[in-house]
Amino acid sequence: MRLRHVAWLVVVGVWALGTVVHANELRVTTAADLLLCAAGTGPLTVGPSAGQTAVIGDTCLLSPGTYATGLDPVPVRLENLTITSRSGSTSTVVTGGFSIERDGVMISELTISGAGAGILIAASQTPAGQADEHIRIEDNFINGNTGDGVVIMTPGAVDSFDFQGNEFRGNAGHGINFTSAVTRLTNMTFTGNTFDSNKSNGINFGTRAWLTISRSTKTRSCAAVSTACASVLP
Repeated sequence: MRLRHVAWLVVVGVWALGTVVHANELRVTTAADLLLCAAGTGPLTVGPSAGQTAVIGDTCLLSPGTYATGLDPVPVRLENLTITSRSGSTSTVVTGGFSIERDGVMISELTISGAGAGILIAASQTPAGQADEHIRIEDNFINGNTGDGVVIMTPGAVDSFDFQGNEFRGNAGHGINFTSAVTRLTNMTFTGNTFDSNKSNGINFGTRAWLTISRSTKTRSCAAVSTACASVLP
């Protein structure tokens, strides 16, 4: 009995370890499969990852090309999901933008253009969820959108957002816009971003009278930004 008990523990331990470290890289080649991968709503239909369904912690790896996903943004509804490209932002274009609705999401190395807001970070009602911590937006070209490059509408406090190495150019609104829904920013990092020819502020903080910002930094990101950035962040 004791030996069987030990063997059972070993099997369970290996299974548990496998679930902790499990993370798949799903190869995305079409706009329809990008929608499926970002939301985890069903198996991909074509390409080397056909038949696989994204789960929490996976990576949606986009092949070079243009992903025209329609007028509505791509809903991202899996925690700790990474959406990135195989060949860098200049060769991989998403024209519908993204709606991040879960924590821990990273979007990197894409061109996001021709959307309303390039990236919307918010709460969702159906299914219920919210993105309010550990969001990473890195090494993207976010340009030519008809609204803000990135707009944060999550109500209440947000924590640990990292904006690094992005270019915000020619957006019809702000480069990054924290709306009046956001009441507290903690552990915000803005590093190496470029803001050029956006219609409004580079970084906008809504109505600052009620906004609390703590443990946040800006590095090489505010030279071309309105005084809102320079006066609010350290």
